[in-house]
Amino acid sequence: MSHFNPAELRDPHGKWTLEGAFRGMIDKSRPSGRASVQTPSNFIHPSTGHKMGKTEIGDTYEQLFRSRGAHLVEMHFGHPYVEIAGAGSVKAGRTSRTTPLDFRLNSKWGGELKTLNVDAKNKKTAIKKEEQARKLAAVEAEGLNPLLIVQVVDTRTNTVTVYAHRAFASKAVSAMEHLGSYTYTREDFRNAQIRTGHWQQRHARAG
Repeated sequence: MSHFNPAELRDPHGKWTLEGAFRGMIDKSRPSGRASVQTPSNFIHPSTGHKMGKTEIGDTYEQLFRSRGAHLVEMHFGHPYVEIAGAGSVKAGRTSRTTPLDFRLNSKWGGELKTLNVDAKNKKTAIKKEEQARKLAAVEAEGLNPLLIVQVVDTRTNTVTVYAHRAFASKAVSAMEHLGSYTYTREDFRNAQIRTGHWQQRHARAG
């Protein structure tokens, strides 16, 4: 059986040439005697082929949303979209990735941003009771209203569909308000990972 080699995706100058050619094919997290099938909820890194972890997924797609999709929320709920949490927002200790809220909109909304894979069987948010209480306390303390934004990512087409729900709850996206969709390029993905520090770690994670 031949083995996948990420180097085969690069030209002699090391450029990323075949974005997404291998997506969804291999899950290298569990060695076995046969190729294992990529599970629907996994995200595969388009440059190296490694399975992205939860933190990497969240950080990367939060930045893609900030740069490419935030306008969809601003059109429906007001502006500006201000990032609170996330690796890309940490500057001189002024913000933290562990803050209860991910973003705020003007002086009315305090929000949480979730990212799901379009191939996941259960396209539903999962928010634990203690997490929900923490977020509700945060918006109440600032006089804001809760807003849950969910983006469903199709990595085959680099298309992201965005939904909203006016509460922090475990809920299927089919029951949420559809806000629209946005697309991103491989350069957008790279820039998002550079901003969050994940691009620099990609080869180590693929090893």
